[in-house]
Amino acid sequence: APAGLLVAWRAAYGVEALGWPEAEARARAAAEAGTAERRVLWRGAEPVAETGFNARVPGVVQVGGVWVPPARRRQGLG
Repeated sequence: APAGLLVAWRAAYGVEALGWPEAEARARAAAEAGTAERRVLWRGAEPVAETGFNARVPGVVQVGGVWVPPARRRQGLG
């Protein structure tokens, strides 16, 4: 997914779900954008949700921090 989209979505998650101030949310999102920890769910050619891994052990990951843009909610994407 485009880096700008990932930063925007992750920042929105930080503000909405974690209560981070906007500037902090954008800074944290930008720092995470270049890592392999973020994942995007696609519906065809359209990105519709994002998440990340917040724990790993060999062969297993824990998915956390799921965020679906408001316009895409209530569609079973989370």
